[in-house]
Parts: sequence; C-alpha cells; structure tokens
Amino acid sequence: MTMTKLWKHQTEALEYFKPRNYGALYTKPGTGKTRIMIDLITKRKFKLTLVVCPKKVCRVWPTEFNKHYRQNIYKILDVSGLSGERKVSEIKKAIKLYKDFHLIIVNNYDSVWREPLRNYLLKVGLDCVICDESHRIKTPGSKVSRFLTLLGKRVPNRFLMTGTPLAQSPLDIYAQYRFLNPEIFGTNYAVFKERYANWIQVPGGFSMLNKSNPYKNLDELHEKMFSCAFMPEVHQNLPLVQDIPWEFDLPKKTEEYYRELRKEGVLELKQGLVDSGNVLAVILRLQQLTSGYLPTDEGVVKIDTARKDAFKELMSSLPEEEALVVFARFIPDIRNIRKAVREMGRKSSEISGRRDTSSNWYSGKTSVLVVQISAGSEGIDLTRARYGIYYTKTHALWQYQQSRKRLHRPGQDRPTIFYHITGKLTKGKTIDELINDSLASNQELIESILTL
Repeated sequence: MTMTKLWKHQTEALEYFKPRNYGALYTKPGTGKTRIMIDLITKRKFKLTLVVCPKKVCRVWPTEFNKHYRQNIYKILDVSGLSGERKVSEIKKAIKLYKDFHLIIVNNYDSVWREPLRNYLLKVGLDCVICDESHRIKTPGSKVSRFLTLLGKRVPNRFLMTGTPLAQSPLDIYAQYRFLNPEIFGTNYAVFKERYANWIQVPGGFSMLNKSNPYKNLDELHEKMFSCAFMPEVHQNLPLVQDIPWEFDLPKKTEEYYRELRKEGVLELKQGLVDSGNVLAVILRLQQLTSGYLPTDEGVVKIDTARKDAFKELMSSLPEEEALVVFARFIPDIRNIRKAVREMGRKSSEISGRRDTSSNWYSGKTSVLVVQISAGSEGIDLTRARYGIYYTKTHALWQYQQSRKRLHRPGQDRPTIFYHITGKLTKGKTIDELINDSLASNQELIESILTL
C-alpha cells in the first residue's frame, strides 16, 4: 500500500511505462525517478525484480521503498555489500522465505556480472531488470554491459533510468539500448558508429572522429531513442545557479615544465623522470602538474602550491558559516584540499574511493565536504551547501553533470554558486581551460539531441 502521493510528472511517467515491457526514463536527479520505478514494479506485480545501480545508490532503493510503501506483500533485498557466494545464498533464502511475496533484489554494477551471481541470475527466472544510472553500461565491450545484454534477452521486462543517457557522446546510447531492445540500434557497434559518426583516416591506418563535424543522422538517433523513452516535464522551480571562474597564474617554472611536457611527453626533473607514454597519459600529467605535483619514476614530486593557494583565497572570500562542497579528481588533490581547510581553521569530511566520512558533514560536525568526483557524483544529496568548488575536474561529462546535481536539485532553496579553479598560462590554454571548453561543447551537443 502506498503511503505518499505521486507528483504530476511521476503519474505521467507511470502511465507511459505501465503497458510496456521495455522503456527508458530520462529525468534529472531529485525528481523522483526511483519512486516511478517502484510504482511500476508494484502496479505490474512483478514477482522477482533485479535493480542494478552504482554501489552508493543501492542504499537509496530500500530507503525510498520504505518511505513510500508498507512491506505487506513486497520485500526489498540489498545484496551489494556481500561477497559473491553470500549474494546468491541470501537471494535463495529470501525467495524461499518470502515465497508468497514479491521480491526486489538490489545489486551494484561492479559485481552483478561476476560468478557465481552471474550464472544464478541467468537461470533464476527474473520478471524484470531495471538499470538505474544506466549510463554505467555505455561501454559496449565492458563485462557488465555484455552481461546485461545477455541477461536482457532472458528477462521479459527491461527498463533504464538516467539523467545523462548521452554521458559523453551520442554513441553512448548503443550499449544501453542493446540491453533494452537490440532491434532499435542493432547488435553491431561498428555499423552503428558508421551510421551516426563521421570518421576520418589518420596515419597508421587508424580512424578518428571528425572534430569539425563529428556526428550525423542525429534526427534519426533522437527518433529511435524516444520510440521507447519518456522524459517528463518537471515543473520544479529550482533557485538560480551561477558559475564563476576563479583563476590563478601558473608559476614561471611550472609553465616551463608544462610546455615541455606538452611538447615532448617526457619531463626530466632532478627528483625523477616523468614519462607520459601516450596522449591520454599526457593529459593526465598536465592536469596533475597544474595542481602542483607530478608522479615520477622515483615518487610524487611537489612542484608548487599555486592551486592550493588559490583555493585558500577563495575560501577566505566565502562566509565562514556556510557549508562548502569541494570536488576534485585525484587523491593528492584531496589531501591538499583537506590540509588547506585545516590551515584555514575549519574541519572537513571526505567522500572518495578510500573513505566516506560524510556523516560528520551531514550532522554539522564539519563544514567542508571534499568529494572525489568518481566516487561521489551519484546517489547523494548535498543541498546542505549552496557553494560548490571544482578544485580539479573530470573530463567525463556525465560525472560532471551528476556532480552539479548533488547541490542544485529539489531540496535546494537558495541560489547555488559553482566556482571553477582554473590555471592560466601567459600564452595559450591550460588543460583546465581545455576541459572547461570540452564540457561546455559536449553539453550543447547532448542538449540538442535530447530536445530535437
């Protein structure tokens, strides 16, 4: 029995999905997409449902279910924190114990494809599979994407949920729809890429996207996407959001290192050798250099404190009574941020791949929350803060978009301000500026496809 009333856009979405056995829900964080799918499960009376989502989002499902429903005929089981053998044993136990109930199993993307759970899920007879934050399966060759494609062929009802279906490019939709319904975009990724992307030949026999005109047939892509997708109009008046650059100049010596590393891909320091190896590694090293350090064959070498000093200057300009969220990409950045916070006489908490002490921030024991973007861009509500600071950024558009929605979402009742700490060269653009440009241009592309 439901205990809360649906919003108008939730009712519209539910009506869209009720007669369908597959579909995609595109809606932003904080708009109640979990509730929509919970209602779909209960209205359709699915006996055995699997929900797959990022690990931090797994705990949201039981919370939301218990908020909206009395568990009279439904049971929800989160197995994300268990070992492989225990996952299977707990599911078997629940199926036996609650044989007269409808069971919802929640598990994370990182482990759903691993044995022995993989083999068990293929045979257990699922009625429905829901991929929450489905952009996590956008890479066609990944093990999780391939497994869910196989699982999708054996399950009669399949649904996707995400606010960023085209996380990095229009090509991201292929693997998600291969799970949803392979007839829509086919099962040959090479053919799909030829249909929707413009490629040029480069020396060595390789192909790359034409930067000036990378994609084609986007009207058709949009039409096929929305043949089974629903994107509700959400009438929620969020406060204004503002983006402010916070610039600093790279020190002279750092700029010299930067130019040499960009040109040669190799940099020899007294403390060791920096060897990038390939273009992606060069980008990584340049971003680390602008943060004032470089990994060498002899260990991490401190270069300067310019970014850290810029961050401290920014912090001093903001009201001390305000809670802050600081996003960063690398663990050394997180260490520098937390050190700077201590030097400013404040206390911080952390969400990263190594620890989660955010409970102290939520309870008010600390005023600054430092978030590693890869670990804290989904499934959390950070509306306690109205100020967000990007110390360093990811170039992954979906992570960037999701991280912003941690603050600027329903529940935020004050204007939200994002500061972007950006290193500057005397001539030319830094990697900070290039990432900013890339995120901005991809944003425009994605929005154009979704609103054709």
